[in-house]
Amino acid sequence: MKCPFCNSEDTQVKDSRTTSNHTVVRRRRYCGSCHNKFSTVERIYFKELYVIKKSGIRKPFDRNKIRQSVQTATRKRNIPINELDKIINDTINQIESSKLKEISSRKIGEMLMQELLKLDLVSCVRFASVYKDFSTPEDFINFIKSIKN
Repeated sequence: MKCPFCNSEDTQVKDSRTTSNHTVVRRRRYCGSCHNKFSTVERIYFKELYVIKKSGIRKPFDRNKIRQSVQTATRKRNIPINELDKIINDTINQIESSKLKEISSRKIGEMLMQELLKLDLVSCVRFASVYKDFSTPEDFINFIKSIKN
């Protein structure tokens, strides 16, 4: 691998670590020419997966959208970051390791709501309010009643 600082190919791997779910390898590298250190990330490449939106439009699956929506729903809630990461990574891994070529945004939303419900009711309601497009206070009340039953 070429050094990003000097473009030399004289680099060595000094340390390799896998993430907790064993789908990513982080490598710490050293350049013998300029003596700089840098990190690389190696990730399993899954087949192309498309999300079918409510409108019927197909878009490539974007793992960052899941992360952003969960972070928005849990903002200012006292939830440890490692628990959020677990929900996000477990959901993404479940989606990517499925044999599906397409998945509906509705299915992704349902998966995330189930995980958020186990973690924090308020975050689940926040997520659902955007995902299900709540427009009245009754929408919130009906949703909360439905998850209590």
